[in-house]
Amino acid sequence: MSAEQRKQARIRSSLRSARLLGDPVGRVWPIEGVGRMNTAKRHALSKVVNLLLDVAHAAHHALEDSEESNRGTTVTPADAAALQAALSALDDLPAEPGFVSVGPHNAAYALRKLR
Repeated sequence: MSAEQRKQARIRSSLRSARLLGDPVGRVWPIEGVGRMNTAKRHALSKVVNLLLDVAHAAHHALEDSEESNRGTTVTPADAAALQAALSALDDLPAEPGFVSVGPHNAAYALRKLR
Protein backbone atom coordinates (compact mmCIF):
# COMPACT_ATOMS: atom_id res chain seq x y z
CA MET A 1 0.00 0.00 0.00
CA SER A 2 1.46 3.37 -1.01
CA ALA A 3 1.80 6.34 1.35
CA GLU A 4 -1.10 8.08 -0.40
CA GLN A 5 -3.32 5.01 -0.04
CA ARG A 6 -2.44 4.77 3.68
CA LYS A 7 -3.28 8.46 4.11
CA GLN A 8 -6.65 8.06 2.36
CA ALA A 9 -7.44 5.00 4.50
CA ARG A 10 -6.67 6.98 7.69
CA ILE A 11 -8.91 9.83 6.55
CA ARG A 12 -11.75 7.43 5.75
CA SER A 13 -11.29 5.75 9.14
CA SER A 14 -11.37 9.12 10.96
CA LEU A 15 -14.51 10.18 9.13
CA ARG A 16 -16.14 6.82 9.82
CA SER A 17 -15.31 7.16 13.53
CA ALA A 18 -16.73 10.68 13.65
CA ARG A 19 -19.95 9.52 11.99
CA LEU A 20 -20.25 6.69 14.52
CA LEU A 21 -20.09 9.35 17.23
CA GLY A 22 -23.15 10.96 15.65
CA ASP A 23 -21.45 13.74 13.71
CA PRO A 24 -22.51 13.64 10.04
CA VAL A 25 -19.91 16.15 8.78
CA GLY A 26 -16.87 14.46 10.24
CA ARG A 27 -16.30 16.73 13.22
CA VAL A 28 -15.63 15.07 16.54
CA TRP A 29 -16.60 17.81 18.97
CA PRO A 30 -20.37 18.24 19.20
CA ILE A 31 -21.75 21.62 20.23
CA GLU A 32 -24.21 19.96 22.60
CA GLY A 33 -21.38 19.23 25.04
CA VAL A 34 -21.02 22.87 26.08
CA GLY A 35 -23.66 22.97 28.78
CA ARG A 36 -25.88 25.97 29.28
CA MET A 37 -24.27 28.33 26.75
CA ASN A 38 -26.70 30.07 24.41
CA THR A 39 -26.92 28.71 20.88
CA ALA A 40 -24.89 31.49 19.22
CA LYS A 41 -22.02 31.03 21.67
CA ARG A 42 -22.12 27.26 21.26
CA HIS A 43 -21.88 27.58 17.49
CA ALA A 44 -19.03 30.10 17.75
CA LEU A 45 -17.15 27.89 20.21
CA SER A 46 -17.74 24.83 18.05
CA LYS A 47 -16.37 26.69 15.00
CA VAL A 48 -13.16 27.72 16.78
CA VAL A 49 -12.57 24.30 18.32
CA ASN A 50 -13.19 22.56 14.99
CA LEU A 51 -10.76 24.91 13.22
CA LEU A 52 -8.14 24.10 15.84
CA LEU A 53 -8.87 20.38 15.43
CA ASP A 54 -8.36 20.78 11.68
CA VAL A 55 -4.89 22.22 12.37
CA ALA A 56 -4.09 19.39 14.77
CA HIS A 57 -5.26 16.72 12.29
CA ALA A 58 -3.31 18.30 9.41
CA ALA A 59 -0.14 18.54 11.53
CA HIS A 60 -0.54 14.95 12.71
CA HIS A 61 -0.98 13.62 9.18
CA ALA A 62 1.91 15.73 7.87
CA LEU A 63 4.29 14.34 10.47
CA GLU A 64 2.97 10.81 10.19
CA ASP A 65 3.60 10.83 6.43
CA SER A 66 6.93 12.66 6.70
CA GLU A 67 10.30 11.15 5.94
CA GLU A 68 13.27 11.68 8.19
CA SER A 69 16.82 11.78 6.96
CA ASN A 70 20.13 13.15 8.16
CA ARG A 71 19.15 16.48 6.54
CA GLY A 72 15.91 16.81 8.52
CA THR A 73 12.26 15.95 8.16
CA THR A 74 10.56 16.18 4.78
CA VAL A 75 6.82 16.74 4.55
CA THR A 76 4.94 15.98 1.33
CA PRO A 77 3.69 19.01 -0.62
CA ALA A 78 0.08 17.84 -0.22
CA ASP A 79 0.43 17.60 3.56
CA ALA A 80 2.15 20.99 3.71
CA ALA A 81 -0.70 22.50 1.67
CA ALA A 82 -3.32 20.91 3.95
CA LEU A 83 -1.59 22.30 7.03
CA GLN A 84 -1.29 25.73 5.42
CA ALA A 85 -4.99 25.69 4.54
CA ALA A 86 -5.94 24.74 8.10
CA LEU A 87 -3.75 27.50 9.54
CA SER A 88 -5.09 30.02 7.01
CA ALA A 89 -8.64 29.27 8.13
CA LEU A 90 -7.67 30.62 11.58
CA ASP A 91 -6.75 33.93 9.94
CA ASP A 92 -10.42 34.41 9.04
CA LEU A 93 -11.40 34.62 12.71
CA PRO A 94 -11.83 38.15 14.12
CA ALA A 95 -8.61 39.75 15.32
CA GLU A 96 -8.21 41.26 18.76
CA PRO A 97 -8.42 45.07 18.52
CA GLY A 98 -4.98 46.62 18.53
CA PHE A 99 -3.18 43.44 17.48
CA VAL A 100 -1.94 42.17 14.14
CA SER A 101 -4.16 39.39 12.83
CA VAL A 102 -2.37 36.06 13.31
CA GLY A 103 -4.39 32.86 13.12
CA PRO A 104 -3.48 31.20 16.45
CA HIS A 105 -3.82 34.51 18.27
CA ASN A 106 -7.22 35.04 16.64
CA ALA A 107 -8.34 31.60 17.88
CA ALA A 108 -7.16 32.36 21.43
CA TYR A 109 -8.94 35.72 21.34
CA ALA A 110 -12.16 34.11 20.10
CA LEU A 111 -12.04 31.54 22.91
CA ARG A 112 -11.39 34.26 25.52
CA LYS A 113 -14.35 36.26 24.21
CA LEU A 114 -16.66 33.27 24.67
CA ARG A 115 -16.01 32.81 28.38
